[in-house]
Amino acid sequence: MRHLPSLYVAVLLFSLASNSFASDVILLAPEGDYARKVTRLLTEKIPGLVVSNHADRPSDTNETKTLYLALGDKIYKSKDMPTGSEKSSSLIGVFTTPFNDLRKNTVRVNSIPSPEVVANTIAKAFPKKRVGYIAGAVDENYLKELRSSLGARAEIVIEINEGDIFKSVRNLIDKKIDAILITQNSNVYPAVSIRTLLEICFRKRIPVMSTNKRLVEAGAVISISAKEESVVDLTAETTRKISLGLPVNEENYPEEWEITVNSSMLELYGMRGFRNE
Repeated sequence: MRHLPSLYVAVLLFSLASNSFASDVILLAPEGDYARKVTRLLTEKIPGLVVSNHADRPSDTNETKTLYLALGDKIYKSKDMPTGSEKSSSLIGVFTTPFNDLRKNTVRVNSIPSPEVVANTIAKAFPKKRVGYIAGAVDENYLKELRSSLGARAEIVIEINEGDIFKSVRNLIDKKIDAILITQNSNVYPAVSIRTLLEICFRKRIPVMSTNKRLVEAGAVISISAKEESVVDLTAETTRKISLGLPVNEENYPEEWEITVNSSMLELYGMRGFRNE
C-alpha cells in the first residue's frame, strides 16, 4: 500500500541545501521493498544519513544534536525510540496512518494526500453521494478535516472498526452507501483482507476509491495517492529546516499527488463523466 512542486524548484532547493544539515540524521526504517526504495531516495537528499533497521540508536551519537526519522508507525511506536524529551533530539515520523498519539517534539510527514485533496476527489467522483469510511481509533483528526473540507458536496458515512473488517463493510452496505473509501491504514485494512473486500464491494456494486493506487489494478475505480518524490522531498526539506532550527509545521502533507483510474470499472459503474485531470 505504498506509494512535485515543480521539478526545477525541487532540484534547485536541494542543490542549494545539500550541505545545510546542522544535525546528525538517523533514519529508522523497517524491512521491505518500499522502505528500501524510500531509504535510497532519502540517502540521495540528506548528506551523511545513517540508516538502521531497528529502533536501537547507535551509541556513538550525540543525542542532543541528532534528528531521528521514523519510517512508519511500527518503528515510531517502538519502546526503544527516543522519547522526545528535552535532552534528546526531535523526531520526524513519516506515516501512512493518521494516528493522533504522537510523542513530544514530533513532526509528522504524511505519505497520504491531505484531507482537502481527498475531499475534492470524493466530491468530483461521487457528488452528493454517501461514501463509506471505516475508521480506526486514530482517525479522528483526519476524519474531522475530511468532513469539513467536503462540506455538503458529499456525505461521509462512518463505521467504527471493532476488529472485524468484513462486519464493518456489511454494516456500511446496510447503511445504503453509494461508494466506499479504502485507506492505507493497515490497522483497519489488513493486507490479507483487501482482495476479499474488493470482491464483496464488486458483488454489491459498490465502487471503491482508495488512497493506494495499486488497488486500481485489483478492482478499485479511482485512487488518489501522494507522489513518492513529493513525500521524499518534503521529508528531506523538513529535516533540513529542523536541523537548522527553522520553523516547520507539526503536520505536513505532500504538495503533489496523482489520480489513477480503472477505465473499465468507471464504465461499469456509469461514471464515464469522471475525468482524470
